[in-house]
Amino acid sequence: MNLINKLKNIFSKKDWMETPDLNWENYKIQFEILEEEQLLEIAGLCRTRLTSENSYTKKSGLNLTDSIKCQSLDSLIPTVKQIWETDFTDTHKVSNEKGWIYRYYVDIDEKVNQISLNNVLKAADGTIGNVIYSVLVIKKIQNEYYCWNLLE
Repeated sequence: MNLINKLKNIFSKKDWMETPDLNWENYKIQFEILEEEQLLEIAGLCRTRLTSENSYTKKSGLNLTDSIKCQSLDSLIPTVKQIWETDFTDTHKVSNEKGWIYRYYVDIDEKVNQISLNNVLKAADGTIGNVIYSVLVIKKIQNEYYCWNLLE
């Protein structure tokens, strides 16, 4: 089975895409291992870049009932870390087995007022480009944070 089919089998439950030309310079927050520094940067983005919506509109295609409601950044950040740890455990194991390189990055989509944490995988031998999938999404509604675990 070729590498693309292997990726499709492993990530069939996730929405993912492949792009050969990902420009890392576009993403300020990127890491292989989530450290306290990145968690603080994510909290800062949530505080400064997300505007609080008065009501939820389903522009992003996410169901509010599927989210984890966090009343503050203090409860959001451990949620982000826990979801990342779940993905990292799988990513690290499979990447070692398959010879892949991985890297996480944070993206801000101002059109739908959300922040996402994404994972990028590529073959260490260069046979496949960047396979990207979102791990989680954060929105701010009525001054509370909502986090969607996209691994489920």
